[in-house]
Amino acid sequence: MSEALDSPMETTDTSSTPPSVNVKELATILAKIDERLSSVEANYSAHSLQPKPPSAISSAPSGPTITISIQESLDMFAKYGSSFSGQGIQWSAQAWEAMLRPRIGQLPENCDPADIVAVLQGMLTGKAKKAMGGAFPVSIDDFFEQLGQCFTAAQYHLRVSQALEAGNFFDGVDYHHQAALAIQVFENLPHTDNSAVMIARALCFADEDTFVSLDLMVDEANVGNIRQWCTRYQRCVDVKLAAKRNNQLLVEQHQ
Repeated sequence: MSEALDSPMETTDTSSTPPSVNVKELATILAKIDERLSSVEANYSAHSLQPKPPSAISSAPSGPTITISIQESLDMFAKYGSSFSGQGIQWSAQAWEAMLRPRIGQLPENCDPADIVAVLQGMLTGKAKKAMGGAFPVSIDDFFEQLGQCFTAAQYHLRVSQALEAGNFFDGVDYHHQAALAIQVFENLPHTDNSAVMIARALCFADEDTFVSLDLMVDEANVGNIRQWCTRYQRCVDVKLAAKRNNQLLVEQHQ
């Protein structure tokens, strides 16, 4: 991040304006934010970040497999899946924007936009950083516009398909939210029977007993039934959680 932060911010001493934050202070603030976020993300990513050779998937988009860092890994896809690009498994400029814009709101209100742009550029990694290497945006909106123009279909392979096939996609995801996330992921994958089977396999791995109780066979999942399966899975989970809460109440009442 320090590479992008090489120009000091102008300050004023007038009593009518709040004191400005210099670049070093801004970098320190961002470092603390990233540290807090990383501590949360590490718990979710402990299993999903293990490298795994790509599987043969007929519906996967063509393109090179790229080694990715924690910032672009599966935990980020889970958080920003709604911004997943429409063509295959690719980390798009829209996804980067969804990740970076919330960071802007965490900065002090009196930050100079030019310094915020410098910070945003410093957060980019990999191909996104290279794509923006020759760009010189002068405002926040200009930054995101230029990012979208030069990084519309960056080939970041998020290992989503690999994680789904390995069965560890839902590791660390709250039991109550697994089905909702499964539907969201499916909507962002190519709508093929193969994608449906991958989603079903991951849910089955997360809770095989639920699949057995619903009499669902993973290999029978397809585009036409996967959403209904996720809904049935969620209802079954809700019943299990309600029963567990009731049992806990009964135990507490008899103590």
